[in-house]
Amino acid sequence: MAIRCNCGAKVVIRTLWSKNNLKKLYYACSNPGCDCKFIGWVEDEQKRACLNISMKIEQQYLKLKLYLAISWFLFVSFLVYKVWVK
Repeated sequence: MAIRCNCGAKVVIRTLWSKNNLKKLYYACSNPGCDCKFIGWVEDEQKRACLNISMKIEQQYLKLKLYLAISWFLFVSFLVYKVWVK
């Protein structure tokens, strides 16, 4: 269930960079033409959920990067083998 703005648009999570609220997460309207910029603060439980998702994405990225490196190694090994066999 997505959180929606008063104008009906989905909200996005943004980071505040002011001195008083450095790196504090808040909900903002995703509609660029809308005047409702700030909707509410992201609670601690929601922050943990976002961080967990972020960590899972990072793990998947590293796994895919490893698979890519292995596939390139096997491909180059195959090409070298084909050259030496001839």
